[in-house]
Parts: sequence; structure tokens; C-alpha cells
Amino acid sequence: MKKELLHPVSIYHYRRHIAPDGSTGTRWDYVGHEGKEYPALVYSLKRTGEKVIYLNKPAGKPNPRRPDLGLFRGGGESLSGVFEPDIKKPGLGFGDLGDRADAALLTKRDEQAGTLTVMVFPGLRNQSAVLFEQWGTGAVRECIPSNNVYLNTETVTA
Repeated sequence: MKKELLHPVSIYHYRRHIAPDGSTGTRWDYVGHEGKEYPALVYSLKRTGEKVIYLNKPAGKPNPRRPDLGLFRGGGESLSGVFEPDIKKPGLGFGDLGDRADAALLTKRDEQAGTLTVMVFPGLRNQSAVLFEQWGTGAVRECIPSNNVYLNTETVTA
């Protein structure tokens, strides 16, 4: 019997930006990525050339049908809404990459460590909520597969 796990094709890593005065805001500095490149997930600042992304609350009144947070590029260009539905697991969320790619996103934010990870799953747009639920059951891996070998999960005992 062969069991397949879902793997992202790309994982982006960011670190919270700390201003010279020690304050933090909505800016996250790009650290690097694994796998396929998604240029929409990185924005280069005009003045310094640093690569960043922004994660903050969308404008407007709170609404249960609206995302908790949003991923934005420079100039307020929206990439994705980010829903964080489980209060027992703060920082874990999901969203869609929108018109730029037919992809689902899973996000993992650690406020204490100041890190943000965005995993990209192409072809699963509009399935991100289901993907998020599967993530909680262990059906989604947080790594890029290193090869195309799937191990048989059956155990043989003598």
C-alpha cells in the first residue's frame, strides 16, 4: 500500500524586521527560500534593494468571513488573505496566492523567534482550508521532497 504525503514545492523564510530604534512593525525581511521560486512572495525595496514582505491586518471592520491577516507587497499590493482559524494554534494559517498563481499557502508564524514561513502548494487554490486541516493530521510535510522516491508504509513483522 502506498501512502502519499503532500509536500510544498516552495518554502519561503522571513525574519521580523527590527528598526534601528528597536521597534517592530508589519515588515518581514526575506531570509531565503527552498524549491521553486515565486517572485510574488518577495518585494525589493527601491531605496536599499532589501527583499521584504508585509504581514498585517487588512483595513476595514472585523468580519468573520474576512481573513485575520494579509500578505502584502510594497505599495499595499495584496498577495493573499491569511486565515488563522485555530486559537489553540496561534500563528498557523492558510490562504491563496490569488491571480498570480493557482496555489494554496500555509503560513507558520513564531512571534517569539520572530520568524515567518510560507509554504506554497500549486494547483490547490480554493483548497487551502482543506489543506490546513490535513496539515493538522500530519498529511502535509513542512519540507521539500529531495527525490521522487515514496517509501512503502507497510510494516512486515517476522
